[in-house]
This record gives sequence, structure tokens and C-alpha cells, in this order.
Amino acid sequence: MVIKFSDLKEFLWGLIIITMALSFPLQVYVGNPYPSLLPYILVGFVFLITGSSYRTMRLSKEIMMPSNHIGLMIRIYLLLVFTQTIIQTFFGLISPYECFSVFIIYVFPVLFYCYFRQLATEKEIKLVMIMIIFSSLVIGVYFAYESYLKLSQFIITDYAQRAFEYSQIRANNESGDLNEARITMGFRSYGLLESHSISGAWIVIGAIASLALCNINKKVFRFFIVIIYALFLLISLNFTAIVAFFLIIFLIEFNGISLFRFKISFIFLRNSIIIIFLLYIFFWTSSYILGQKMSDYISNNLIAQTDSILGTLGRENISYLEIIFINIKGYFNHILMIPHSLLIGDGFSSFGLKKGGDIGFVESLAKFGLPYFIALIYGIYVLIFRSLKEIRLSKIGTISTSDMNLISLQFAIPFMMLIFISDIHYSIWSSKSILPIFFFSLALFDRYLNRSPNKKINL
Repeated sequence: MVIKFSDLKEFLWGLIIITMALSFPLQVYVGNPYPSLLPYILVGFVFLITGSSYRTMRLSKEIMMPSNHIGLMIRIYLLLVFTQTIIQTFFGLISPYECFSVFIIYVFPVLFYCYFRQLATEKEIKLVMIMIIFSSLVIGVYFAYESYLKLSQFIITDYAQRAFEYSQIRANNESGDLNEARITMGFRSYGLLESHSISGAWIVIGAIASLALCNINKKVFRFFIVIIYALFLLISLNFTAIVAFFLIIFLIEFNGISLFRFKISFIFLRNSIIIIFLLYIFFWTSSYILGQKMSDYISNNLIAQTDSILGTLGRENISYLEIIFINIKGYFNHILMIPHSLLIGDGFSSFGLKKGGDIGFVESLAKFGLPYFIALIYGIYVLIFRSLKEIRLSKIGTISTSDMNLISLQFAIPFMMLIFISDIHYSIWSSKSILPIFFFSLALFDRYLNRSPNKKINL
């Protein structure tokens, strides 16, 4: 039996996405961080196979990293990562091991952009989305199951205990603080991944991929997808992911964008009424399905999170808006101590402003520096809105058909929206399992938006 190169690459991409999405559980059971290298080892094999199967193709710099605006932003990003990390290592501010970790986490994911921008087949792109869906279902089912065990049955799973012990070892090695909420009885689940925010984000990413691949005419099935992923999020109780999910569904799936044009579509009204009704049914019956204690916890948690945002109630009587101002003040104090960080950031290591805070965009600003941070936000904003315009020009609204051009854009658009919304609270973009998808989405923008059959857009 002869195995085709194309089939082998598709098999490898399936393994890459699964091992990337579930790298943290693999690290937990192995007891060290090295399983996070496995996806990139497999990516290396994909590049070798691609090079050997296209002997006449020159893998030039322009193919791998174009000279357009997206390519320029990635070049600057790589320059920031390399220079900051090498300088910090040279002066002993971080260890050589942390230097190596930074390159693995922040540099290797760029390979996803290099490959999917031009080298990948459309079948490979679709396969990546399918494996994202599969991985998100594994993460979502476990997240909801563990949440039920912790909040209703007051049981801590063996995996949660193992994950906490592994995180404890990592925190001791890195001189970091460790939150014990993962093994705290009566507290929300962390899920399979390193934090509840990352686990929640993966559920949203799975929903995005599912809707992108689902045919526009299968309205009942699309609505079923929304309900299933919404239930995962409501039971798992990651408030940031819940807000991001419903905003994305409101704007993209229910055509809520029409409100910005002072129009209210029938689809938007119909689906909104159905969602509100189903949510009412869920909360009304949740005490019978999940148990009274878990039902009360979900209701109280959602109310408390909402009150915190509105400023009527907050953690330790501090509203979310006050937390934002406290973090911004901390950033300005950081600039006074390290003035050059305003321009070039303080890098991607543990050096500089403390990472892992409550306000993600402050952390991102500290990493990148103000000029690059503003340019990045503006660039992604332009990509999103030009993509939406491209979809409207195709006269199909904002829902995908079977055309890969539109499927890809409608995966990349809500994914970038998820990154934006999440950064208002916790940063998720720098996670080992999410940053590769960020560069995958940039590749889709570059591949399909810049090569649109309707209109060529230079970004």
C-alpha cells in the first residue's frame, strides 16, 4: 500500500491540532513541559514532506513571509521577541531555560502562518477546523462534567489534583504564585487546560469552527450548535468566554451587525427571542437537572459577575472598572521604572510587569510597547471589517456557504473578536494552544482576503 504525501500531511495535521489543544493534559500526566514540543516536531515533518514533494518549488522568503502589511507586522513581532529575550538572557534577567521557553511559545507558532498562507491545501485547512471542533468537544464535555462534580457532588477529580500538583511544581520552579481554586471544593472548574479562561476560550473556538463549516441552509443544526456550546459555557461558568460567545453569536450568527446600520432583521429578532426563551427554560429547570446547590451557584456567580461589571458589586467591594484603573495605574508606575518599555515593551518573559493579572490588555501593552500594540489593534480591526465587507459583497450576509474563501474568513473574523473581547479581562492569545490558531487565522486573512475573487485588497 502506497501512502500519498497529501494523506500523510493530513494525518499529521490531525495529530498536531490534538496534541496542541491537549498539550497541558499531556504535560500533567508526563510530569514535564516537553509534550508541548510535540506539535512543532510534527510541523517540522510536514515542512520536510512539503519540500520533498515539491522539488521544483522554491520556498522563498516571499512565500513564507510576504512583504505586505501582515508580513511586516509579523517580522516586527519576531524582532521584538528575539531582541528582548536575547538581551534579557545576556544580562541575566532571565534564565537560558526561560529564553528557550519563550522561543517555543512565541516563535514556533509563526510556522502556522508560514504554512497555511500559501503551502496548505484547502482540504488541510478544513481538516484543521474539524480537529479544532473535535478537541473543543473533548475540552467542553470534561469542563462541564468537572464543574458538575465540583459544584453539585463536591468531588475533586483525580486529574484536577494531578494538574494542581504539576502547576505547583512549575510555579515553584518559576518562583510564581499558584491559585488553589482548581482543587477548592465548591469553586468553578478549571477544565482540562491550564486555566478556566483557556478552557472556556477553546469552547468558543470550537463553536466558531462548527458554524464556519456548517452549511447556511441547515438552520436547525446551526441553532443546535449554538445551544450545545452555550450550555457548555453556562455550566462551566467562565464569564469572559460567556460574554465573548454571546457577543459573537449576536453580531455574526444573528446578524446583529445590522443594528449598526439602523436595521433590525427578522433573523435577529426570531433567534434572540428563541435564545432568551431557552435560557429561561434552562435556569428554570437547572435545579432539577444539576441540583439545587449547583443551580444556585451558577445564578449567584452570573449575577455577581454582572454586578461587578456594572460597578454595583465587586470582589472585595471593588468594581471591575476600578480594577481596570488600578492596573492602568500599575502600568504607568512600571513605565516610570523602565521608561523604554513604553516604546518597545518589556518582552515576553517573566521580566517586567507581572503577568497573569485581571486586565489582559494592560499585560499585552506591557509586552509589546505602545506603538506596536496600537498598530496591531488597528491592523486586526481593519482585517475584520474588510472581511465583513467582502462577505457582504458576496451577497450572502454573514453566514458561510461551502466556499472555502468564505468559510475561512468566517472562522478568522470571530476568532479575532474572541481575542479582542478576552483581552479586556484575561489574555488568552499567548496560550500555547491558542497562539498557533492566531497565526493560522492571520494566514487565512492573507490567503483569502488578499486573493479575493471579488476584490483584491492590499493590507
